[in-house]
Amino acid sequence: MDQNRINQIIDHYMDVVRTGKDKDNDELNKWRICALASKAWEGHYDSFGERFAASMQEAGDMIECDNYHPVGGILLLCDPRFAGKEREVRDDFNFLLQEVGDEDQIRDRMTIFMDHINSMLTRACSNAGTYMQDSKCVMTYLSVLRPQDNFFLDEDACIKFATYTGFSARFKSKNFPVKDYYRMCRELCDVIESREDLLEMMEKRLEMEALHRKDSWIARVDVKHHVLAYDIIHYADAYGFYDTHKATRPPRKTADQIMKEQRRAELKKELETLKFQREALDVVSEDLELPMLEGKQIIHKKYGLGEVIKQDGDKATVKFSAETKVLLLPVLLSNGLIKLTGEDADSDFGRIAASQTEKKNLDAQIKAKEIAIRMLV
Repeated sequence: MDQNRINQIIDHYMDVVRTGKDKDNDELNKWRICALASKAWEGHYDSFGERFAASMQEAGDMIECDNYHPVGGILLLCDPRFAGKEREVRDDFNFLLQEVGDEDQIRDRMTIFMDHINSMLTRACSNAGTYMQDSKCVMTYLSVLRPQDNFFLDEDACIKFATYTGFSARFKSKNFPVKDYYRMCRELCDVIESREDLLEMMEKRLEMEALHRKDSWIARVDVKHHVLAYDIIHYADAYGFYDTHKATRPPRKTADQIMKEQRRAELKKELETLKFQREALDVVSEDLELPMLEGKQIIHKKYGLGEVIKQDGDKATVKFSAETKVLLLPVLLSNGLIKLTGEDADSDFGRIAASQTEKKNLDAQIKAKEIAIRMLV
């Protein structure tokens, strides 16, 4: 996706929130619904039907309308006076809400869940069409009960967002590709993680809502920002972003641009590895101390063989054949100008010298990578 266009949409989202253009709409209800559903789902009830009803107490309004009652369909199946299929429904939900896998596994579980529930509904009542489960309502079940792994869906907003940001998959209202939608939302979450200004704003916003509602779950129910990802997609459509930014796909990238982006991504990964190695060396070096060197022989690149006749901390007075010098050991080590002789080469002093040399090499590689990344524009 086009990173610049995603950030434009995020900037629009933050502007709407900060200026209060959304104040007439209860947009934080999504976090409250997830908090209520999560608490209820973990609570203790006499039956699965009661547990499900409590969890969907607020979420039902996001799913149902005048002639469509999928939540009611689940409750009918659980009602012992009607269908008496509570055990089967409970097992279906346990299957649906397994620990998240990849997008294919999520899609397959949704399909199996819908097929089995709808089959029971068809056998249980003559007007089953009113209660049938579709992918949008099942995604809502997933999103309110496991928001850390799933995403709410607004199909129209999703199609516009995907078009504007240049997402690789094409979305259509019919046969909506759940797999591609999850992939798109996860890419958006990666960008969200890089926006400290957005995360700080949302942290304060949700903390205030939690205080106002006296419900701490609100501030911690969306740890992976999946509800936020949906909200950003929703706001762009609901609050006029596409009125001033036409929802057309970004220009096609040339083969050279694609190659450069791929190379930049490779270089950034290599840079991260080098920086990690550099930090690890610093940690190891902290445990190494300069040993006492008085009476030891060292080799200096310029002055040759010498003997340490006095040491005061990191300063050493060394007698060489031609003259006596006071040397600053850390500076000499970082530049690889001295080393110990014989068995002493394996001491902490020798390991410090080797560590300093490796640090110098890593610093040079890091600098080279950073320059290479800047050159790929």
